[in-house]
Order: sequence, then structure tokens, then C-alpha cells
Amino acid sequence: MSYLPSIGDQPTIPLPIEIYEQIIDSVGIGVGARDYVVSVARATLCSCCLTCQAWLPRSRALLYKSITLKAPRPSDLQISFQKLVRTILDSPLIAALVENITLSELSASKSGVASVLPILLIGRLPHLRTFTIHETTLVVSPGFCSSISSFPALETLKLATVMFPNISAFRRLLTALPRLRDLTLDNVFWQTVGAVPETMIQYIGSMPPIRRLSVIGGQVVGPATWAVLELLAPYLEQLIFSDWNQDKLLAPNKEENMLQFPRLVSLTFRAHPRPLARGFSDFLSKAEAQQLRVINLINRMMLKSTSDLPTMSRRLLRNSPLFERVVTQARLPALEAVNMVVEVWDLSGRIVEELEQRMPTIAEECREKLGVLHRRGILRVIGVNLVDDKINASWFWLGPSRSLPSQYSCIWQYGVPLLDAITIVLGSNTL
Repeated sequence: MSYLPSIGDQPTIPLPIEIYEQIIDSVGIGVGARDYVVSVARATLCSCCLTCQAWLPRSRALLYKSITLKAPRPSDLQISFQKLVRTILDSPLIAALVENITLSELSASKSGVASVLPILLIGRLPHLRTFTIHETTLVVSPGFCSSISSFPALETLKLATVMFPNISAFRRLLTALPRLRDLTLDNVFWQTVGAVPETMIQYIGSMPPIRRLSVIGGQVVGPATWAVLELLAPYLEQLIFSDWNQDKLLAPNKEENMLQFPRLVSLTFRAHPRPLARGFSDFLSKAEAQQLRVINLINRMMLKSTSDLPTMSRRLLRNSPLFERVVTQARLPALEAVNMVVEVWDLSGRIVEELEQRMPTIAEECREKLGVLHRRGILRVIGVNLVDDKINASWFWLGPSRSLPSQYSCIWQYGVPLLDAITIVLGSNTL
């Protein structure tokens, strides 16, 4: 009787653990994607944890590095929340692995988990770097402030569709985070705005030295946001406005006030062409930034089909004279680069090739319309398309620059939201 050896009988050559860790890392990338991809990635990492002892440290670190609490019903969210709290309280080893927490409550309840989590986990998350809160009413109690200040590594706070009782509650939250460096306000609202107290200015010295501020959505307009900018302006190095829907970007408390940004080096505006042009002009008429080096103007273009591409450049260039006039008339002695970005929205996945063919023509038309900036050598045209929103895959066309005047390049970004991907690419591919 003949015997055919199976694969399991063959001698195996063990691979270096570094190879396995790279494979595990590629699985971990999916944890930062959308819901379905996240669930598959986390299930795979759980299996990796149980494979062998050698795989456990890397797999466990990636599994608990980023934690997202999200459920369609409040009861399900409470169950997940209680499990997370028990796990962190029972295991200091796992607590030390947590770097990012995202809470999505889908409720305006004042007794939500976002207002309770820092209190229950006070001092238990030594390496928490990013705290993201979605869709809730945040109660900024004294206990909440003292608890959230117990996270020594917390540097990034992202608030999306969050309601504050008033601007003073928001100010108390900021003063409780002395190490905060990156703040995102995505459709943040105030239950009672009224007149913003002029005494807010006295708290500038107690504000954290926030270097990067992103303000997204309709709440950009209003005296409350002006008060926030007044508080943070002395420290900001990077400022981003995105997706406002009015022509005027800011509404100050007093028309004679001017915002002073002594350290601002990068300024980004992202909107559809008309509000982009008006908002950009409105901001520079009310702000001074002597150290500003880079301006990013991101024009959002919604296309129904690829047949709309020929008309895209006309929509883009309609407000070009206003852009150029505002930049040249503003007092910006340190300005080194103006990036004109064409952000094309079409999730069919079929537009990349057409856009790559069209972008050289669009870039040339932009250089003709913005001739003064082009001759100064500070203009660069960039195209971007979100190809797959499930895995946050975005494609970039980088036009010729000062260092490469006759070449363009195409690159991809994965695993980060589109606005973050744009700022990353623009930050690493300057003139």
C-alpha cells in the first residue's frame, strides 16, 4: 500500500517573526476603514491573537490600538460600553495599548457614554492620544474635566455633531486639556449662544497650545466660532475651514476686531467654488497672518458623470480673479505656495483615467487665469478623487512644481478620511 505524504508531513521552514508582523500590520490597516471592513479586520486580528504565542503581542496591540463604540440602539451601545470599561479596569496591559477611542452615540442624550467614559476610566488610559465623539450632547461637568485631564498623552480631540450647553462649557473643556495639539470641530453646536461674553478673552493664557484647528460645517459662521478663534489664534500653526454654506465665513462680535495669527503657517479652505471664493476673501479681510507660508484652496466638484468633466474647469476658473486679487493684496510677506486643488466627487471608480487625462489641461488653464501667482512661482494645481469611501482610498494628481517644472505625478492614499488625506499630501508635497 503506497503512502502519499500530505502537506502537513512536509518539513516547514519557519519565517522570521518580522515577516509575520508585517502581514499582521496589513490586517491592522483595515481597522481605520469603514464599518464592514473594520468588522472583518477585527475578526481577523482576533484569529491572529489565538494562532500562537508569537503572534499574540502584535495582534493584540493592533486589536486594541483603536476602539470604536457604535450601535444602532442605545441599549446595544450601553452593553458594548460596559464591556469596554470592564476590560480596561480588569487589564492594565490592554488599557496601555489603547491609543484611539471613537464614540458614536446617535443620540442627543445628556447622559450619554461620552460624558461618563472619562469619569469611569480616570487615570486608566496612559497612552490615549485621540478621542473622537460623534452625535451627542456633551455634559462638561467638573468631574468630566478633572477626569479627561488624567489622560497624559491625549493630544487630539475630534467632535462631530456634538452639542454644548454654551460656549463657556466648551472653554472649560479646552482648559482641562493642557496637552491638546489638534482639535476638530465638525458641526459643533451650542444650545444657547446669545451674546458671547467679552470676558472670554481673559482665558487666552489658560488655553492649550493647539497647533491645528479644523472647523467643518455650517457652524463656521457665528460669533461663537469667532470667540473660539480669538482664544486659539495665538497658538495656531495650521487652520482648516471646510464645507460652510454661506458666502460670509465669519461673523465677529465687533466689526472692528481683527484676528491675529502670529504663528499661522498653513491655511486651508475647502468648499464648492462660490462659497470658497467668498469665504476666503471674507477671512483674509478680518485676519492678519504675517508668517503664513502656504494657502490651500480646495474646490469641491460634484460630477454626475464623466461627461461633466469638460465643464468643470469653467466652474473652477470662474472665481480665479477674486482668488488672485485677494492673495496679492493681502499682507502675506512669507507666502511661499498657493495650492489650487480640484476635488472631484464621483464614487463610480471610473473617473480616474479620464481625470488624469484632463488634469494637464485644467492645470494649464489655471496657470493662465492665475498668471501673477504662476509667474511668482508659488502656484501649483492638484487633482484628487475619492475612489472608494469604504477603505478611504483616494487618488491624487500632483501638477508640476518649482522643483519639477515639467513633470506631474500620481499617488494614492489609503486608510484616512479624504480631508486628512489632502492635508497629508499637501504637507508632504509642497513647492
